[in-house]
Amino acid sequence: MPPVRPLGMDFPDDARARVEQDSFLLGDGLLIAPVLDQGATARSVYLPAHPHGWYDFHSGAHHPGGCEIV
Repeated sequence: MPPVRPLGMDFPDDARARVEQDSFLLGDGLLIAPVLDQGATARSVYLPAHPHGWYDFHSGAHHPGGCEIV
């Protein structure tokens, strides 16, 4: 597996992950979702279903997979 890859490579059964254009995976579990709009301080991020959920590096919050967060 390449170290930088689209979400669809790790979540091929997730239709939303396959079409996601502005977030990607780095390594074995880091989801990168850059803020691309000038002046923006937040953005929506889709978190594919994952057995252990997702951990927010900045806030320390835990999120279940298969949802969208801001």
